[in-house]
Amino acid sequence: MDFIEENAAQLTYNLTGDSTSMLIADLNGFSLTKHSCIGCIPFYLNFVRHHELHYPYSLYKLYGINAPAVVLPIIRLVTPLMTESTRDAFHIFGYDREEFGKRLCETIAPENLPFRYGGTKTAKLGKDKMKLLAVN
Repeated sequence: MDFIEENAAQLTYNLTGDSTSMLIADLNGFSLTKHSCIGCIPFYLNFVRHHELHYPYSLYKLYGINAPAVVLPIIRLVTPLMTESTRDAFHIFGYDREEFGKRLCETIAPENLPFRYGGTKTAKLGKDKMKLLAVN
C-alpha cells in the first residue's frame, strides 16, 4: 500500500483544540494473501483496540482510495471494535478517481491534493519528506 505522497500527513484541529488526524491511504495493490494473512488480522484488531483505548475521537477522517473489493471484509471485521465517531470517520472508495477526488476536495483544497487523487497539485514530495498541510 502506498500512502498519499509517500506518507504525507494531514493535521487539523477539532473545536476543543485537541489534535486530530486525517489519513489518506492509497490501497492500490492491496493483496488478500499479503495483507490479510493469519498474522495480519490480529495486527489490525490490536491496532484498532489500541487506538480506541488510548486515542478515542482522534481520527477526523480516514479515506481509503483505490480499494479493491477484498478490503471490505477486513473493514467489516474491525468496525465492531470502533466507536461510532471512528466508524463515521471511515470513507472507503474504489478506483473511481472522479468519485473519491470530489469527496477529498470537500476536505482538502485541490491545490494541496495531488492530481492522481483528484486535486490539481503536480509537484511531488521526496520519499523521506513529510508535509503538514493546514486544513480549513
